[in-house]
Amino acid sequence: MLLLAVLSALLLPVAGPVTGAQAAAKAPRAGSQAIDPTIPAPTAAELGMDPSTTGGNGCASGAGTGGGTAWLAYSDVMAGQIRLMVKLPGLASPTGSWSATAHVWDTDGSASTDLTSLAGPGGTYAYLWLKLPVADGHTYGWYAQTTNGQAASPDSVSCYFTVDSGRPSAAQITSTDFPATGSGAAATKSAGQAGTFDLSGSKDALPAGCTSASAPDCASSGLAYYLYSVGSEPGVGAPRATPDSCGNASLNLSFTWGSQTLYVTPVDTAGLSGPTSVYSFYVPWPALPPSAAASPLPSCTTYVPATPTRVLDTRNGIGGFSKPLGASASLALKVAGKNGVPATGVGAVVLNVTATGATAADWMSVYPDGQARPTVSNLNFGKGQVLANLVTVPVVNGSVDVYNAAGSVNVVADLVGYYTTASSGSTFVSAGPTRVLDTRSGTGTAKKQLGAGSKISLQVAGVNGAPANVTAVALNVTATGATQASWIAAYPDGQPLPQTSTVNFTAGRTTPNLAIVPVVDGKVDFYNANGSVDVVADVTGYFTGDATGAHFYPAGPARMLDTRDGTGSAKAPVGAAAALAVQLAGRAPVPATGVSAVVMNVTVTGGTAGGWLAAYPDGQGKPTTSTLNFTPGLTVANLAVTPTTNGKVDFYNAFGTVNVLADVAGYFSAG
Repeated sequence: MLLLAVLSALLLPVAGPVTGAQAAAKAPRAGSQAIDPTIPAPTAAELGMDPSTTGGNGCASGAGTGGGTAWLAYSDVMAGQIRLMVKLPGLASPTGSWSATAHVWDTDGSASTDLTSLAGPGGTYAYLWLKLPVADGHTYGWYAQTTNGQAASPDSVSCYFTVDSGRPSAAQITSTDFPATGSGAAATKSAGQAGTFDLSGSKDALPAGCTSASAPDCASSGLAYYLYSVGSEPGVGAPRATPDSCGNASLNLSFTWGSQTLYVTPVDTAGLSGPTSVYSFYVPWPALPPSAAASPLPSCTTYVPATPTRVLDTRNGIGGFSKPLGASASLALKVAGKNGVPATGVGAVVLNVTATGATAADWMSVYPDGQARPTVSNLNFGKGQVLANLVTVPVVNGSVDVYNAAGSVNVVADLVGYYTTASSGSTFVSAGPTRVLDTRSGTGTAKKQLGAGSKISLQVAGVNGAPANVTAVALNVTATGATQASWIAAYPDGQPLPQTSTVNFTAGRTTPNLAIVPVVDGKVDFYNANGSVDVVADVTGYFTGDATGAHFYPAGPARMLDTRDGTGSAKAPVGAAAALAVQLAGRAPVPATGVSAVVMNVTVTGGTAGGWLAAYPDGQGKPTTSTLNFTPGLTVANLAVTPTTNGKVDFYNAFGTVNVLADVAGYFSAG
């Protein structure tokens, strides 16, 4: 058995004082005697709880500064066994002894109680047994006074504790370097060579009836760390692995040859341990050729939408670059610590990248700074063409790199949001694809083109399945039937028109681009600069302000489909009115299970007729929306956020034949 029994009754501190409504719920004074200011009020250091952290106190991090909050790891067997501790003044009492009183209350206002201790000599501790029933997920406040039977001290600082009764679930252990015994897979590492073990899946239990830890009376302390050991279950003092906000962690371990067993136990912030997971595997001998350990799981992230902000423009020096990007040249764009993006903890940024003034037909790639340039592209454009595409790119060293293949071109990049490793951002809910705006048919707005210098507002929250607390929406925005060259901006409702564009297009040409737009007052706005144009928008998902959705895992870019060479499918173009199902789950970097949607750059090339292509969940049937539109012979790319079904995504081509490529930039998973 795990030697963690002592932790089942710990009271552990967490950062930050309780304020606002909780502090205001202080309720009446515990004692009824006259206040004597010469009797010192107990300080935070003189207040405590039993059970408590060794060497700590029940007032937690607020010691001496006005109180704080702590976690109480609680089980039903502890009923009536929680006691408050108050140090009595080291002064002579006119009655010969001191005692303590305390007031305890549930901060939701549902219950409270007053307690009185037995009398004792000065300088000792008085103990007050808590008879108030406590509930999982609830927060309680308390304060105390000392009394000599004739008068009482002023109130102490208020202390707070939150009850946690739920234990974390068991961790999943996987390794491609040392596969589990019985899996049928062979080890890629041998004795003395370090291998990667990925830990995932452990969740701290929420109180009964709760769906989110942010809901009232639904607090959960959260997973704190994994204890691990080889050969036996981990005990106190065993090494720890700290997970990310989704419970993922990786171990890098080496072994002697033979059968081995890895044991992993999750522990939450309150000190409650979950069940121990056991992973058995075999380490071969003699040594295999040296090779790098498998890459660990990418960090899970949440999304923070931003009002579109220009962060790079080589035409005027924004971003630190003031000339076109030449052939076979790259630039490193600093994104962390600028334009509202945090200096640390940024997993990826979302940029609308535009190529303009190209001197030759060309392509660009945007990728993590300092890494080998990938063999995939993000934008494909013709000479002189103005073309934009949304990119989601992992951030390394606080920067992303932009590479141009041929000729020279000016590069413009507009920040629309970023993914943070903190849990404070928004999570993603897959949806659709669903057409929510079409000015040709009157869907979502009036049935007429959007005129020059005009805007329309689209209701997003609360319609077409979107939740009321939507913070941003993923939309494939298409301009069609334009009377002249122009641009469209999609931006938060009621905000000033940004100095950025979402879609750039020419007269008569149908041009799409994915947009992730912040939602304000439940709406997003669309502005057209010149002429008149029909606007179409298809929803592929929403970001919400709670933890009920999926987290984003930046990965890649990795080519998952190329019909030109048979990657991910048969080596043949997709025919007219034909669909192609592509398996993504289980192919690196996409995990085998738990994926709700993928972010991928979809490219068509060599089309024999003008038409359109749709990416959509497997088995959904012929789509009524499009991902990109193209003309014969043209190479066109567009980013897509596509829900998955059965671990697959389908691609439908309307007319002629066309080659299709798909490069994954990350995936969404609830894990």
